[in-house]
Amino acid sequence: MTKIYKATFLAALMMVCCCLSAQILSYDFEQCNVGDKVAETLGEPWTTWNQNPGSAEDAIVSDEYCQGTRALKIDNGNDVVLRLGDKTTGAYAISLDIYIPEGKEAYFNILHQFAGSNSVWATQVWLKSETYGNYVQYVSGDFDVPYDEWFNVSFDIYLDDALACVKINGNIIGAWDYSSYTVAKYCGIAAMDFCPISSDEDRNGFFVDNITMSEITGPFSLNLIPELESVEVVMDIDQNDTLRTQFTNTGNRIANYRTWIDYGVGDEGGPETTLHHDTEPGSSYGNYVGNPYIEIGSRFPINYLSDNDFIGKRIMKMQYFVPYTASYGCEGPLTFRIYRFFGKELLAEKTLDTYTANAWNTVEFDEPIPLSGYDIFATVGFQQVNNGYPISLDSGPALSYIADLVRLNGDGWFSLNQTSIYYGGQEWGNHNIRLICEGQAVESNWVKQIWIQSGNYPGYLCPGQGVDVDLAFDSNGLAYGVYEANLKIATVNAYDNIEISVPIRLSVSGTGVDESMGSNCRIYPNPTNGQIKIEAEGFKHITISDMLGQIIFNGKANGNAFEYDFGKHGAGLYLVSIETASGVAVKKVSVVK
Repeated sequence: MTKIYKATFLAALMMVCCCLSAQILSYDFEQCNVGDKVAETLGEPWTTWNQNPGSAEDAIVSDEYCQGTRALKIDNGNDVVLRLGDKTTGAYAISLDIYIPEGKEAYFNILHQFAGSNSVWATQVWLKSETYGNYVQYVSGDFDVPYDEWFNVSFDIYLDDALACVKINGNIIGAWDYSSYTVAKYCGIAAMDFCPISSDEDRNGFFVDNITMSEITGPFSLNLIPELESVEVVMDIDQNDTLRTQFTNTGNRIANYRTWIDYGVGDEGGPETTLHHDTEPGSSYGNYVGNPYIEIGSRFPINYLSDNDFIGKRIMKMQYFVPYTASYGCEGPLTFRIYRFFGKELLAEKTLDTYTANAWNTVEFDEPIPLSGYDIFATVGFQQVNNGYPISLDSGPALSYIADLVRLNGDGWFSLNQTSIYYGGQEWGNHNIRLICEGQAVESNWVKQIWIQSGNYPGYLCPGQGVDVDLAFDSNGLAYGVYEANLKIATVNAYDNIEISVPIRLSVSGTGVDESMGSNCRIYPNPTNGQIKIEAEGFKHITISDMLGQIIFNGKANGNAFEYDFGKHGAGLYLVSIETASGVAVKKVSVVK
């Protein structure tokens, strides 16, 4: 059967442009003489890695390859630094032109903090590298840069959101979380560092020109626009196909976003079920230097929830096995948290001040947390005592980066097992974290989101950039009827939080079931040159489309009769999808003129 898509396109997109204030700094090196050492000649904010202008680290001004008459050459032994003002708030655009001769490679970085060997890196950029190719740290996506030709690299950095994006010749390569986890999620712009990176001295020697830094002025806002207002699909039973749609960021702030399908929640009641990755407790871990505050976590991705029939249920309680007494494990309260996605949005939190060692401890949340289709991240936080081993684990096999996540003092999450193995340890196992759920599961296998790796880093959408979302429909094993959900996109930005919902509707029909329902469903006159009347018992919904899948009517219907006028449409065949309390029928109507 022809699939019917309701694909109502929005007529216009409101574009919001970024405005730049006066430049903070600008260097084209035209004021220098050929052979000048840049840090020695220009002074602050230029310096070298070891803060020794005029030394071998200092790069020279050259006329070898230029856009005007001068450019900065970065060659063997150079390590020159441009201070950028130690910015900690606001939004900034950084731009520079680069020239790489044939057979050479280039490298530079942006620093959160500049302090020589104690500096904190924000991102690193390798270009034409024999080792890395063209690579921007933390950014996914292929891009090309030329030899023997000037090209531009630029960054938009939003410090208040801790987000940044990078462009090559104006084309967005990707975006990333700009914060540093090595200094308690520090976010700042301190300096740029230029140096050769190849161990082969013959491959070093590139040129830099037209370095600018400007402030991006507000007001800032996000404006995510869906391509489709809604999606409506009619399929025979035992079919599958995909539909692609898109969301576009027309605002002037980078969106830190997630997309998912919300299937809703099921009926209340039924027995308790336990959502977990672990088996019974088998070991413990800890003894971290400095006795940090520890948070451990287990992830429950949408596929895991769907495959184990948890979509539609509600989290009521949470459990953690405390391995030891306070003198040998943790002290203070246990804090139980449920996040939507990977620690991006806190949904629930409950503190347990009194608990029992060497036993399972349970909290009940004030409100149920619905498992309606987004990924769940469950964590427990506690204070390690001196030489304590407070992390309770099963005996494996370990689900690395799924059920063994740890962070210390609020820094970045890491896999306990992979980190332990890296330092010569053993594979330990999974956290003893369990979620107690109630309620009835709902059908979720009829439509799935397929992740598409576009040019941007997953989860970030730059101004003017769109993200494709593929929806995979599958009617295999479904009962005849109508299935409904919502495709959602939500942001977790610090200052702009928005959520958009696009309704999805699948009508499953086909010969066989249509016969029983169709005997009580009449459409007349058929053929028609205009008005038709549809009669059936208990109308709920009617969709009419042409044979190309273009929706011409979509709406609810009540009672036992419905009329529609084809007078404004051309001659041809049309499909009428009729949903009643008895099921769904799809009829053909012939329009003649």
